[in-house]
Amino acid sequence: MAFNPDDYKFQVSVDENEDTEWNDILREHGIIPQKKEVEDAQVEEELNDLLLDSIQNKKLEQKLDELNLDEIDEDDFRGADSAFVNNYRLKKLQELKDLKEKQKNSEIFGTVQEINKPEYNMIIESSKYKDKYIFISLYSTNLQSKILLNNLNKLAAGFPYIKFVQIKGETV
Repeated sequence: MAFNPDDYKFQVSVDENEDTEWNDILREHGIIPQKKEVEDAQVEEELNDLLLDSIQNKKLEQKLDELNLDEIDEDDFRGADSAFVNNYRLKKLQELKDLKEKQKNSEIFGTVQEINKPEYNMIIESSKYKDKYIFISLYSTNLQSKILLNNLNKLAAGFPYIKFVQIKGETV
């Protein structure tokens, strides 16, 4: 029995407008017609319109970022796309809800805690602190360490959602 390639032919549909390597090969061999070139001016105009829309939306978003939710009044943004303003408002409300939920579930620290080596290992390996920031300071009895610890106490009070701990360098 001889091999006959005509027995294995089948019809394949090809979208001539697609820009694929396969279509490029078919065009090269004259199987499908060459792709029609789109007018450069038309493409450039559409790109400019998209760019201008993007810039206007970015400027509007920056302007909205400077305001509280209470200050965002649709009358102030009559020229803007109302759907964009509404989507922005919803996005900001969701961010506020997420932040409030995160703060509700967060431990509040606000002080520098002295720890020892077993506590250090427990903090590092604990899943309780997996999603929290921990600032660990190694210190000694010299003057620079005392200055650092004094400033660290001020920092801890200013950042209550970060756990600040200190451990004496000789005990590690």
